[in-house]
Amino acid sequence: MTKRRLTLSGANNNAPYRATSRPQLPAAPLLTIDRAIADELCPTSLRQVADANLRSARKGESSARLLRQADNLLKIADKLELLGYRRAA
Repeated sequence: MTKRRLTLSGANNNAPYRATSRPQLPAAPLLTIDRAIADELCPTSLRQVADANLRSARKGESSARLLRQADNLLKIADKLELLGYRRAA
């Protein structure tokens, strides 16, 4: 009995299968100033979350991402204060 291998026409049998890769998109901030205003977030709460992220980053828990998040939250808190959003309504 002869063994037959099924192959695709014109396929290179030596090349391993590769999934098509998606183009890498730039990382978008998780929270924007518009979203913070729409959700009525106060700068104090954003600073508290940023401090918690910084503490976790010092412990070594996925520190690069947490540092980026903390930096983003602090920037948004500063912008909210400049715009006059001091407390949650």
